[in-house]
Amino acid sequence: MVLTLIGEDKPAELVTAPLVRAQLCEQLGAEASLPDTQADLFRVGLLSTLDAMLDRPMEEVLGQMSVSEDVRERC
Repeated sequence: MVLTLIGEDKPAELVTAPLVRAQLCEQLGAEASLPDTQADLFRVGLLSTLDAMLDRPMEEVLGQMSVSEDVRERC
């Protein structure tokens, strides 16, 4: 279903990779004792392929979203 939203010409990895990255980023934040930023790190991983999914520059995509400045800088 999600792949139909981003187009059939896109590989499934564009959906699975950010999910794995989000979990990894969150876990790394916990291991590094960064509890205040774990949610932001999860978002960074989750958004990491959004530009490829939408065929738009990351700056443009993030400019249309309500995310913290920390997340914008890390993406």
